[in-house]
Amino acid sequence: MVDQKAHPDAEEEEHETWKTFLFNPHKGTVLGRNAYSWFHLTVFYCAYYSLIAVLSYWTITTYMKYMVVPTADGDARPRHQTRVSSPGLATFPANEVMNLDANRVNTFQYVDQIVDRLMTVAQDDEDKEQLQNLGACSPICESSDELCKLPPLRKSYSTGSPCIFYQINKVMNWKPYPYVSLNNEHVVPRSSSDDEKSMVGEVVERYNPEQVYFYCYDLDLYKGHVNATDRITATYYSSDVASSEAQPYGVFNFNHWPIAQGASIRTHKNPYVAVKFDVNPEYNGQLINVACQAYAANLGPNEKINEAFAATSITVEAAGASSIAMINEEFHE
Repeated sequence: MVDQKAHPDAEEEEHETWKTFLFNPHKGTVLGRNAYSWFHLTVFYCAYYSLIAVLSYWTITTYMKYMVVPTADGDARPRHQTRVSSPGLATFPANEVMNLDANRVNTFQYVDQIVDRLMTVAQDDEDKEQLQNLGACSPICESSDELCKLPPLRKSYSTGSPCIFYQINKVMNWKPYPYVSLNNEHVVPRSSSDDEKSMVGEVVERYNPEQVYFYCYDLDLYKGHVNATDRITATYYSSDVASSEAQPYGVFNFNHWPIAQGASIRTHKNPYVAVKFDVNPEYNGQLINVACQAYAANLGPNEKINEAFAATSITVEAAGASSIAMINEEFHE
């Protein structure tokens, strides 16, 4: 057996090799490079990192100027649309599943979400008038009703008839194009009673080509999962309609599009439609999937990506199933 300690010359030789690599006085090198090599290397990396710094600065400042910070000319906008070609539907409350319990206690969270969203768009008297025209979905009482303590929106939820608000998402440069007819073969879903007509075409008595139409239906019935045709009824209140009377469909006027470029997109007020869903008491406690669609020639409702389409699952528990509801009904004057 060879004793490694018996070879101190090997360790010394290795040590000398490292010293020579760090600095070789005979060749005048440091880390294996002479002064001329180090000069070339320094010049190269100075030029290299200076180029990266200039390119990074130019990229960031150009992006800030043309994409983020708007100027007086309003040129801060994307030049290419790479996300969606047509808008989707936004809903508030933003809940895919809505469950109204027997006590109606959890309805406060839904009402609060709606009010918080509407407060961001209510800025002037015109907005206040639009809110008052929402009928049973209005978050404020009529101006003449000074004794009102429970706004219509809260009443709707307390009676088990939730209101859901819908808006078309903002997409730059997009504008709607009208259908020749709402009974066009591409307009779905079709009417079960007359396949030549669409569901929305059946309820619209007089078609206006300057409006985007909005309609909701029982998605489970449409897909054939249930046979009942009377599970839910929808009534509509549109911010573009100067009336508090319920309508059988919703509308958005074309004059809201295309959305102006630049900083004005932040202050652009999206129109909205409030839909009050009345659930047939026979189906209390059952989950009902409701779908809503916006209709224009360049809107292709797509359930998978929520393009011009929104679905919400609604369950309304019977109020009588609650002990607090029963005692309130028994002793309330």
